[in-house]
Amino acid sequence: MKQQPNLNVLDIPAVEEYLRQNLYWIPRNDAGKLGRPEDVPSLEVTVIDTPLTAHEDEDFPVVGTLRKHNEVTFDQPGGRVRDLSRA
Repeated sequence: MKQQPNLNVLDIPAVEEYLRQNLYWIPRNDAGKLGRPEDVPSLEVTVIDTPLTAHEDEDFPVVGTLRKHNEVTFDQPGGRVRDLSRA
């Protein structure tokens, strides 16, 4: 994935758009051979984040609720599968 020095990592919509345009994956088998995502039907990649909040009087940050960004990998080989039964 290309580095984006001007990307504000706190701007979730901007990060999602950046990932939609730049994130890719290449599967590797147990022998180390590279493959194609479309050749691995069970592969399903998604993007998640967990917000952390720092407090001055604490040694460690408070962990927030995990958030999924399923739309980042929709419609890509090996990406998240849309649940068409809910449409």
